[in-house]
Amino acid sequence: MWVKEADEALVLSQTEKGEADRIFTVLTRQQGKLNLLAKGERKTLSKLRRGIGLFYFTRVTFIVTAVRNTLTDVDLVNDFSALRQDWRKFRVASWLSRLVDFALPLAAQEEEVFFLLKESWEDLGRAEKCFQRPYYYFLWQLFKTLGYQPEILFSSSAPRIFVSPVEGMFSDQEEPPKDARLVDSSTRSLLRIILQEEKEAFYQQLISPAEEKNLKEISQLYLHFLPLGRDGEAPNFAL
Repeated sequence: MWVKEADEALVLSQTEKGEADRIFTVLTRQQGKLNLLAKGERKTLSKLRRGIGLFYFTRVTFIVTAVRNTLTDVDLVNDFSALRQDWRKFRVASWLSRLVDFALPLAAQEEEVFFLLKESWEDLGRAEKCFQRPYYYFLWQLFKTLGYQPEILFSSSAPRIFVSPVEGMFSDQEEPPKDARLVDSSTRSLLRIILQEEKEAFYQQLISPAEEKNLKEISQLYLHFLPLGRDGEAPNFAL
């Protein structure tokens, strides 16, 4: 038995299969993350060839069976070519896609994440500098969307906040764990701006190299703490 489905999709990754096929991992608007088999897509005359690719936003039609999802038709909306023309943007877009692929299981329906990723690709494509800003905005908005916003960042009764890959974010302790790092005031302020969805303010904020380094390290530690992805895997997605 099979069912024909249609949806909007953002292409996270692609893998060659056999002599002419390709498997696309996509984040769809209504059905979450899926693997789609595109038979013969690598052939020059394939009708699928021009409508789907890495970082594409496209409308897909596919056949669902108990074994696989087979792509039958595509309707390109935006190929996000700017993300592939600049290696710095390509790098950030790759991290965004890998993060979504890591955080979401197959078929997890997260429409809000779909729009968040699409918006981040749009912001990255338009950016002329500070290409890492869309990544960190997306990362912490993803935490918030999935229910992992650290509320302690907004607490007035926590003069000092630490983060560790074991305990997450916590308030002052006499002897914090050795793997804990202090969330300094500037990083705390940046994270508040992001989590309050003040995107333009974050994009325009002057951030020193030291502050950027702190943001990277704190983001990575918090990401390690969260129960995302496959058991035993230690992601390293902070740019």
